[in-house]
Amino acid sequence: MKTHTFPAAAVGHTYCRRRRDKEFSQYYHEVLRFMKKHRVKNPARQALDYALATGSPHYDVDFDYAYRIMCAHLNRGSLPVKGEVRKALWLELAGKVQELMQAGVGVAPALEFVLEHGRASHFFISRSNVRAHLGKLLQPSRQYNLGSL
Repeated sequence: MKTHTFPAAAVGHTYCRRRRDKEFSQYYHEVLRFMKKHRVKNPARQALDYALATGSPHYDVDFDYAYRIMCAHLNRGSLPVKGEVRKALWLELAGKVQELMQAGVGVAPALEFVLEHGRASHFFISRSNVRAHLGKLLQPSRQYNLGSL
């Protein structure tokens, strides 16, 4: 039985998290610059809200983990993940994978394609996660306090 392999550079939870953090930070700073240029009140908060709602990032999940979740979802019909934000991500990802499967593609190749080339509808990051894990990335200068976000 041939095992399916995902590109070596993209393997691992840490890599996926760093990619997500970098993508979010870059997009947030672009939005923040735009908000400042147009003198929006409370630009940091407005930029964060906009970035969370409208970004189009890669899926930030490891292939092996995604494959296990997808198989569990396809076999049982339920998602073995906790949290509304995470469930929304998995439902969106599962929908794209299932569209390819309906066209005759197997689970592993469909999942690999979506993870490699697909884009999420928005950043699936909660505000608390942004504050906890991305705080240093989000502070373009000392004038913005994460407590206000």
